[in-house]
Amino acid sequence: MFKVLFLILFILFLLIAVLVVSNGDKKDFPIRFFSYSLLSISIFLVSQIVLFDFGYIQDSPFFLRAISPIMFLTAPLFYLGVLQLTNSHFSFQKKYWLHSLPFFLAVLDSLPVYVLPLEEKRKIAELMLSERLGWMFHADGFLPIIWVDAVRYGLMVIYYFLAWRLIFVNDVFTKKVLKIEAINFWLKPTLLFFAGFHLASISQYSVYLTYYFSGVYLSPVTTFNFIVLFLTLFSFILYFFNGVSIKIQPKNTSSFLNPNREQNEVKKDKVLPEAQKKPQKPSIEKILQNQIFFLNPNLRIADLEDELGMNPKQLSDEIFKEFGKSTKEFINSLRIEFSKSKIEEGYLDDFTIDALAEISGFNSRITFYRAFKKETSMTPSEYWDLVRSN
Repeated sequence: MFKVLFLILFILFLLIAVLVVSNGDKKDFPIRFFSYSLLSISIFLVSQIVLFDFGYIQDSPFFLRAISPIMFLTAPLFYLGVLQLTNSHFSFQKKYWLHSLPFFLAVLDSLPVYVLPLEEKRKIAELMLSERLGWMFHADGFLPIIWVDAVRYGLMVIYYFLAWRLIFVNDVFTKKVLKIEAINFWLKPTLLFFAGFHLASISQYSVYLTYYFSGVYLSPVTTFNFIVLFLTLFSFILYFFNGVSIKIQPKNTSSFLNPNREQNEVKKDKVLPEAQKKPQKPSIEKILQNQIFFLNPNLRIADLEDELGMNPKQLSDEIFKEFGKSTKEFINSLRIEFSKSKIEEGYLDDFTIDALAEISGFNSRITFYRAFKKETSMTPSEYWDLVRSN
């Protein structure tokens, strides 16, 4: 009964993950890596219960150790998901492939099992099913599987704290660096989901260690862990169907908030009511208050027309009248103020100036240097030295 219940739960979770993967990039905030992380977990959970709890591994022994390496991707993908979501200018770099190294090492460790004849794999599968936690004793690769799992759980903890570090460094919950939908409908529930999943997984690993060394199986702890896992998955699924699913494809997403929108899209009639044609100072103030505007590296002046209710010329005239700057200079001044605040918070103690330029909305290091020099009469390095000396 419980096996069937968990199987249904896992399959629902898998369907949600597939739905998110197929629709996630259509959102006005990116969730690609989150979706891949959820998909890898769901594939693992469904395969484990089908193969081992329902005994299908005996009929399909070629699956021995075939799915388990995928769990080495969940934590790095979750971390990259936070990195992608907290940086609107995020672009995948070659160095990020290093996060997949544990996965490939896990595949390499499993090679001795992969190359076994099918009949020998079948015998191992029979032994695994005939003993409690038999997978810990009969399916080792180059290293005992119990220690391979120790590395996996260690990486889960490390990546989870690195993700939180990104959140604190970027002040995600206190500063408006993300749309509220991105925080409430993805970041918060995903953080809670992984907290529950990691708690249940690592606690269950303590059960495995105890049984491995002493032969004592801690049934109450296992029961607790399955309750935590069930509540975590059930809550996430319920939350998804009650809220997140309606956010998959927002009805109104301007090209300003979605830089990847097709440029050849037929624009609507630009004729505005007379009231809307008048410059609106509160709309300009909205740029000052919401960092998601000026930190967008793909910002175009034309994109602001729909957002601010004025055409580019009106916006330019109003900004020059109020601030004595062109629109581009005004936007860059906001970005420089942001970068100065990050330097004063100690951002450059942990990250490079190139990274600072990226999170401040600049497409290149040179443009960032020129704008910073123009605004402060100093380079970023000189300003950093000044901050540290004080």
